[in-house]
Amino acid sequence: MITMEDSEMTKQVLKNVAEKTLKQWMAIIKKDCSELARVPDALKTPELCRIAVNNHGCTLEDVPQKLKTPELCLAAVQSVGWALKYVPEELKTAKLCLEAVECRGWALEFVPNALKTQELCRAAVKESGLALEFVPEEFKTAELCLVAVYNHADALKYVPDTLKTPGMCLRAVLTGDDGFESVPAALKTHSFTLEEIVRTKGRGKLLFDE
Repeated sequence: MITMEDSEMTKQVLKNVAEKTLKQWMAIIKKDCSELARVPDALKTPELCRIAVNNHGCTLEDVPQKLKTPELCLAAVQSVGWALKYVPEELKTAKLCLEAVECRGWALEFVPNALKTQELCRAAVKESGLALEFVPEEFKTAELCLVAVYNHADALKYVPDTLKTPGMCLRAVLTGDDGFESVPAALKTHSFTLEEIVRTKGRGKLLFDE
C-alpha cells in the first residue's frame, strides 16, 4: 500500500529527474542551439528558448507559440532577419519588420502587405537588391529599382520593363550573371549590343551612367 509519504517521495524524485533533464538540455543548448528542436515542449522554458534564440534567431521556429513574446521575436529577427518567417502574424509590427529587413533584406517576403511601406521596401532593397521581388508593384519606382540593381545586378529581373533604362540594364549585364536575359528587346539594340558588352567587360570598363 502506497502511503502519503511514499507519494511525496515519488513526486520529489520525479521533480529531481525533470530538473536534472532541464539542466542537461540547458547545457546542450548553450553549445548547440539547433538542439532546441529535440527538446520536449514540456521542458522548453522561456529561459531555454531565450538562450537558443540569442544564439541563432531561426531557432524561433522551435519555440512553442505560447512562449513567443514580442521581446523574443525582436531578438530573433535582430539575429537573423528571415526569422520573421516564424513570428506569429499578430506579433508582426512595423518596427519589428523594419528590424528584420534591415538585417536581411529578403525577409520582406514575410512582411504582411499591410505593413509594407515605401520606406520599409527601400530599407529591404538597400540591404539586398533581390528583395525587390517582394516589393508591391505600386512601390516600385525608378529610384527604388535603381537602388536594387546597384545592390544586386540580378534584381533587374524584378524591375518592370517600363522602368528599365539603358544605363540600368548595362549595369546589370556587366556585373550580374544573367542580366542580359532580363533586358527588354527594345533596349538590346539601344546604345549597346551583346558584342559590345562582351568587349566592354573585357576592357573592364563600366559604362553605368546614361
